[in-house]
Amino acid sequence: MENALTAVCSRWMGRLTHPLGAALLLLLVCFGLHRSALSGGWQFDDGAHLLMAAKYAPWQYFFVPEVMLESTYAHITPWNVFFYEMGLPFFGLNPVGHYVHLLLVLWGVAYATFFLLGEWLPKPYALFGAVLFLAMPPVAGVAQMLMVGHYVYGLLFTVLALLAFNRAVLTGQTRYVLLTAGLYALACLCKELYVPLPAVLLFLPIKTWPVRLRSLLGVAVVAVAYLGFRWWVLGGIGGYGTGQTIAFTVYFGQLQQALFGSKYPYWLSAGFGLAWLGVMVRGGWRYGGVLGIILGVLLLPMLAVAGSGFGMTTIRYAFVFSWVVAMGWVFAAYLLDFKKHLLLLVFGVGGFSLLVSGLQAVVDPVRDIPASQSNRWVASQPYHVKQVFFTEGEFFYSQELSKTKALLGMSSPLVVATHAEVTQLSDDVELFSYQAACQCVRPI
Repeated sequence: MENALTAVCSRWMGRLTHPLGAALLLLLVCFGLHRSALSGGWQFDDGAHLLMAAKYAPWQYFFVPEVMLESTYAHITPWNVFFYEMGLPFFGLNPVGHYVHLLLVLWGVAYATFFLLGEWLPKPYALFGAVLFLAMPPVAGVAQMLMVGHYVYGLLFTVLALLAFNRAVLTGQTRYVLLTAGLYALACLCKELYVPLPAVLLFLPIKTWPVRLRSLLGVAVVAVAYLGFRWWVLGGIGGYGTGQTIAFTVYFGQLQQALFGSKYPYWLSAGFGLAWLGVMVRGGWRYGGVLGIILGVLLLPMLAVAGSGFGMTTIRYAFVFSWVVAMGWVFAAYLLDFKKHLLLLVFGVGGFSLLVSGLQAVVDPVRDIPASQSNRWVASQPYHVKQVFFTEGEFFYSQELSKTKALLGMSSPLVVATHAEVTQLSDDVELFSYQAACQCVRPI
C-alpha cells in the first residue's frame, strides 16, 4: 500500500515539475492569489506614464535626455513608460488588459525562478520556491500597481541573467556571456535597484573566482556604460532623496511587516532567520554567505529611501527582498531535509498558508478607489462639451489621462483641478466629481 501511494505521489510530482506542468501550476497560483488586481483601475502615476507613452516613441524616452527627464528627473527608468507602451496597442485604455499583462510578467518571474533553482536543487524544491515567491505579501502589493511594472520586469531580467550567467560559467560559451550582459542592461533600464547585480554574480557558488571573473567581462562593460549614461542624463548619480530618516528599529519592523504581512510578521521573520542559520550550518559559506551578500547588496540602494518606510505604495521597495527570502527558505528546506520531503511539506503548507492569510491586509491599503473610479469615468466617458470632471485638488492624474485619450484619437471630457478653473466655466455645464459616500462619480 505504501509503495503504491509513493508511486502515485511520485507520478503526480513528475507531472507537476514537468516544464509544462510547472507553467500551468504557477499560472493558476499567480492568477488565483492576485486575481483581485483585475478589478483595479488607473491609479497613482498611471495617467502620467500613459501620457508619456502616447506622446513619445520608445527610442525617445529610452535615449533622448530631455524626454527622459520629462518622465523623471531622478532616475533612469524608461521601461516604466515602455510597460504601458506595450499594452496600449492591445488593450487601449482598458486597465484590465494591463493588469493581465502585469500578472503574466509576475508569472514569468516565477517560471524563470523555477528553472534557475532547478540548476541547483531537485525540481520539487525549485517548484516550491517559485510558488512561495508568488505568495509573498510584497508581490500581492506590486500586483495591484501598474506603475511598478518596471520593478517586475527588472526582476525577470535579473533572474534570466542569473540563469544565463550560470550557463556561461559552466560552459564557457561566449553567447551566454553576451546574453548575461544584455539581460543585465535591460534590468538596469528598469530600475537602479538591479545595478549591483555584478556583486551577486561574483559570489555565486559555481566554479572558481577566475572563471566567474572572465564571465563577468560583458556585465562589467555594461555597468560602466550605464553609470556614464546615468551621469550624462541626470548630471550626477540621481535619486530623489527623502530628506528624512526613521529609527532603524522602526525601519526593520516595517520591513518585516512588508515582507511577511501584518498577521504573523515576527514569527515568519524569526522562521526565516532560523532557516538562514540552518543554511549556514548545513551549507556553510557556499550558500549562507552568498545569501547574506545578496541581502546586503539589495539593502544598499534601499538605504537611500529608508525615510520612506514600507507603507502602502512603498511596499514595492520590499519586492526584490521577498524573492530573496523565498529563495532562502527553499534552500533551507533542501539543506535541512536529510531523507524525505517531510520538511518541504511542512515548510510549503505552513509557510504558504501563513503568507496567504495575510495577503488581503496588504492589498486593501494599496488600492486607490477614489482615483480608480474617477479615472474609469474619464477613460470611458465620451466627449461632451457640457460635461466637465472636477478632481477637487486630488492627485489622480486625470488631466493626463484625458490628454492621453486625445492623443490616441479618442474624444475626452474636459478635466479641471482647481476652483479657479471651475469659476471660468459657463453656467450650463454639468460638473462631475468623485463622491466618497457612494464610491462613484456623480454630478455635483
